[in-house]
Amino acid sequence: MIMSRTASSLVRLTQPAVEPVTLDQVRKNSNVLHSDDNDFLEQELIPAAREFVENDAQVCLITRAWRQSFDEFTSEIRLERPPLQSVAEIRYVDTSGNEQVLCASAYRVDCDSWPGRITEAFCASWPSAAAVTRAVQVTFQAGFGNPFTADAVADTLTPQNGIYQDGDYVTLKNYGGALPGGLSARSYYVVDATSSTIQLEES
Repeated sequence: MIMSRTASSLVRLTQPAVEPVTLDQVRKNSNVLHSDDNDFLEQELIPAAREFVENDAQVCLITRAWRQSFDEFTSEIRLERPPLQSVAEIRYVDTSGNEQVLCASAYRVDCDSWPGRITEAFCASWPSAAAVTRAVQVTFQAGFGNPFTADAVADTLTPQNGIYQDGDYVTLKNYGGALPGGLSARSYYVVDATSSTIQLEES
């Protein structure tokens, strides 16, 4: 099967909840001695450095929501700014000019490929879309870092996005608040994962 080419456009829907590096890390590695520079580092330099890396490598360092539009359905839809975490929905303009939401059972999402991709489900086919620009719009989550909230009483973490399984290896960074069970900013293995919460152990 030959994959046809179609024009696409990408729109960022949300800003990152955190930056990939902290103010203290930047200060230690840039020989900044004066606290007067903190606002400049935190509000301008760090975000600008992240955006430079993301644009240069064409990746998404911290989890965000995106919308990518296409002029038509193709045999394989490739989503920019990997790694892909999940697809929220696919909308399209049908041949009557009405916007529709495609049933999730009609397609398969491949988050393991680089970049992530979407293909037709087994024994399914793409619907007919109107011959207009941006007829197909995919809303998705992508990124490496995943913000979470911690419950020190229950000893659990609740990731904002993504699904984790027992045995997954994660690196923890704390940008404020108490961590459960004496956890610190280092790497751990996921244990006792549920559909919404996880716990971590050193091994």
